[in-house]
Amino acid sequence: RAQTIFALSTHPGPAAIAVIRMSGPDCRHVLSNLLHGQKFPTPRHASVRQIIGADGDIIDQSMVLWMPQPHTYTGEEMTEFHMHGGPAVVQRMLKELSKCVHLRHAQPGEFTKRAVLNNKIDLSEAEGI
Repeated sequence: RAQTIFALSTHPGPAAIAVIRMSGPDCRHVLSNLLHGQKFPTPRHASVRQIIGADGDIIDQSMVLWMPQPHTYTGEEMTEFHMHGGPAVVQRMLKELSKCVHLRHAQPGEFTKRAVLNNKIDLSEAEGI
């Protein structure tokens, strides 16, 4: 069983918006935990939700997208968080995700590697990314 991975997908450092992506079988479970009982997003529709840490503190109000497999970049279930890009918010979210037992930080290029392994893109397309 593949592990669920996460990574900051935008440039690190201060920005208006930061995008954090997850890919793998536990995306729905992790997202549900971060929503703390809020309505789960409709697949492939952007939804504004409060992201709440395990301690009950609000991390951010974020645009969330949940995408079930197989029609995703990696071919796996995916979640995207489009958050405020301040360093404190981004670091808090990455720290919160790193605490989840079902998640690990992605290695460079791992989302693309999964896309190749799941026949979503071929090697020549991967080289162009």
